[in-house]
Amino acid sequence: MADRVNASIRVGGTLTRDLLATFIAIIVDEGLSTDWDAAGFDEHDIPENEPLELVARDVAWGCFVQLEAFCVAQGLLFARWCDGFTGSWEAERVVFDGTGEPQSYLVTSSDTLVLSLPEIRSLGDLEAIEGHFRAANVTIPPMRVSSREPDTRGGPTAAMWRALASFRARHGRYWKRALTDLWMNGGDLDEPCGAALRNVRNRLGPVWLYRLRPGQLDAAISRIAAEDDTPRPGSEEGRR
Repeated sequence: MADRVNASIRVGGTLTRDLLATFIAIIVDEGLSTDWDAAGFDEHDIPENEPLELVARDVAWGCFVQLEAFCVAQGLLFARWCDGFTGSWEAERVVFDGTGEPQSYLVTSSDTLVLSLPEIRSLGDLEAIEGHFRAANVTIPPMRVSSREPDTRGGPTAAMWRALASFRARHGRYWKRALTDLWMNGGDLDEPCGAALRNVRNRLGPVWLYRLRPGQLDAAISRIAAEDDTPRPGSEEGRR
């Protein structure tokens, strides 16, 4: 049984309108709303010229796995806070500044950044400590929805299709959630064909993965296998 605590998240950046419905569906699925005592979420809850602030009670492990992975894939900045759970973890703030991987910072139950003595010693000097605080307090921009649609017409490469099929075979029924979790914590690169899995995240994102039907993946693998078996012009088999 998952340990559960209260958690909140601020999200900002530009989201293309074609992804808005999926974004909202993820928020609803995570049980988030704009107020501790409110329920539900829709497009009208997105503020103008401000970051989107969302909260939820009794969040499993204190994190919003789907939403955070979506934000990373789409380049949306976020700062997520969760309360500590006795004997399991301290209160933390996880920050994604639009590049690299999300970073975790130790905070109080009121989301005030703190530094432990080992962290101070590790940072070494005042300049590094100030840099640590700046990174933890990154400014989250307003949440905006753009009418521009991303270009994903190229679709996955053969290597990406093979990596997805291999991952599905290893992880079974809930393979999409497993891959989303790995995208969130950077563990996808440790998987076989990790670079191809990362390319799926960067080029297509979790929304594309969410929409991918089993038959599409099966058809792609069958097509690639057939192409691999087709003699190429100029080959020994092609001249027979």
